[in-house]
Amino acid sequence: MKQKTSAKRIVALAIAALVARQPCVTAAPLREQAQLTYAPDVPPPITRHKPAIVEVHLESGRKLMPVHGTVKYEFWSFNGHTPGPFIRARVGDTLEIHVTNTDTNGMPHNCDFHATATRRGRSSVRALATRWKSMLRTPTPTGCRTTVISTQ
Repeated sequence: MKQKTSAKRIVALAIAALVARQPCVTAAPLREQAQLTYAPDVPPPITRHKPAIVEVHLESGRKLMPVHGTVKYEFWSFNGHTPGPFIRARVGDTLEIHVTNTDTNGMPHNCDFHATATRRGRSSVRALATRWKSMLRTPTPTGCRTTVISTQ
């Protein structure tokens, strides 16, 4: 009986040693493209239940748009719209925002995000000179299941 127990222990230790040598495999975090919408529409509800990296691509620039009737104004825009798009994210998601400034006038642009904050308390992508790109990773806020974030 003692030999069987000893043999079982040796086999168990051998298996444990083999398992310990295997590299730890963890699942890559979910990654998805944000569905951007513009006022008055909001993005559809999120159906996933796990946090994800939500990738957002924004292009800042200027665009001549009507204000009233034939009166036009050259607005700063994001993806050709003013105000910028709505972004929906879940608490626990990380927003990965890529911004490219295409303003040929040389004017720097920045993005202010409502309902997000970085570790330092900032909630914007810094001012970008013409043809510059920037990326910001920011966690979503706590206190609600999903949030719709607008850019201005």
